Amino acid sequence: MTKPTVEKILAMKPGRELDMLVAEKVMGWMVKVREIVWSVDKHGFTRPLPFFSSDIKDAWQVVESIKGRRIAIEKTLSGSFYCCIGHSADGHKPVDYQAKTAPEAICKAALLALEGEKE
Repeated sequence: MTKPTVEKILAMKPGRELDMLVAEKVMGWMVKVREIVWSVDKHGFTRPLPFFSSDIKDAWQVVESIKGRRIAIEKTLSGSFYCCIGHSADGHKPVDYQAKTAPEAICKAALLALEGEKE
């Protein structure tokens, strides 16, 4: 998968394309597409690709994978969700994202945080 641009990340809808990008870029997994989408984690275990961008249980794996940075997830008064990933000790800037659902906000904030690390 090619390196996504910030614009592409922001334009993505929750779904399997976003799930695959999170698996590869945030979780560090390899993604295999056959009849169903599989992921191979860092330990070599193969399993169906989680629904990171649409299931909070799966999105929480993304939260747990982020080390060394504070993470805040809030429901706003308008009913949307806000995720902020704070700065890191080694100088990475904080990022945030607001979306209709918590899983989408978590996934996009995580991808944007990685994007900021590479600049």
